[in-house]
Amino acid sequence: MILSKLHRKYFGPDISLQNKIFNVECFSLTALLLQNILIFLFFKTHYFFILSYALLIVFYIISFIITNKTKQVNLYATIICILSNLSMIPYALLIGANQMLYLYFIIGIVFVILLFEKNMRKILLIVEIVLYVSIVLFSNHFSNQINELDIIKDNNVIVEDNEYVYNFITVMNLTVVIFSLSLCILTVLETYQQQNEQLNDMNKYLTDISSKDSLTGLWNRKYMDECLLESIKKKYKELSIIILDIDNFKKVNDDYGHLIGDEILKEVAQMIKENVDHYCTPTRYGGEEFLIILPNIDINKAYRIAENIRVSVYKRVFIPNTNKNITISGGISSTNKNRKINELIDEADQKLYKAKKEGRNKIVK
Repeated sequence: MILSKLHRKYFGPDISLQNKIFNVECFSLTALLLQNILIFLFFKTHYFFILSYALLIVFYIISFIITNKTKQVNLYATIICILSNLSMIPYALLIGANQMLYLYFIIGIVFVILLFEKNMRKILLIVEIVLYVSIVLFSNHFSNQINELDIIKDNNVIVEDNEYVYNFITVMNLTVVIFSLSLCILTVLETYQQQNEQLNDMNKYLTDISSKDSLTGLWNRKYMDECLLESIKKKYKELSIIILDIDNFKKVNDDYGHLIGDEILKEVAQMIKENVDHYCTPTRYGGEEFLIILPNIDINKAYRIAENIRVSVYKRVFIPNTNKNITISGGISSTNKNRKINELIDEADQKLYKAKKEGRNKIVK
């Protein structure tokens, strides 16, 4: 539960990739420093080394908190990048520059590449390389003088003389480095996945607003034309269409106002959606007319669907405190041949006209 909350807070979809990588950097460097403090304590190293790493940990924690508050990632990431390299110095002095120091260098390079862009990335990569080479050269060139210092003389671990110690420290460092790099990769992958989901949601939203009727939520006329054309091309065994029209809708608007009329349109649209299968396409044909595209549905089944909608509308009380029923009429056409779209629509339209002529509140197939 706590881990889940921390993940949402510092690695959630609202956090930028740069900020996430910075958080990983802080966690990784803190883990490395804590690990080395434990090594120093184990070998009873001079307090100078322990204190220097402890102060760096405090700085990383403060930087982590401030960065996640202010979102000024570049500033703090740059400082941490440089300090993490400088933190190599006591480690190089104590352990020897040739021992595992390259692991710090690898982590530094990876974080610089992931955190920064263009010119800043180039500058910091140069800084990383120069600092690393300088520390190695300094430590190797002045190794004798360094080892004679009081602070070093009695505290040097000299791992090359102890294969067990060397292997132990190597494994510990490698474990933290591998964990850090894995966390970076997972963070990048998770961020791209979140961005893809957001992009898909945005595409769906744009598709909806461009293809759906804003009032009823049904597909609009433009999408209806595309869907009909696609349905004809697919050559279904059966293709039926239903055209429905709300009876005397103009009088409803005149008597009760357009706001009531809009509510009726929305409710009728909802009832249409509830009565058709997911593979059918209910659309607002225009005004108070609706057209439903029914692939692989014959005319008899299409008639039953239309009848269910008609009965549902007739039974619904749309206007409270009145005895007025809202009714709909409909016409159905169907084909199992390669007929033109206009022919199908004209046939359904003629049957709708017939239903109106025969008294309304009727479906003609």
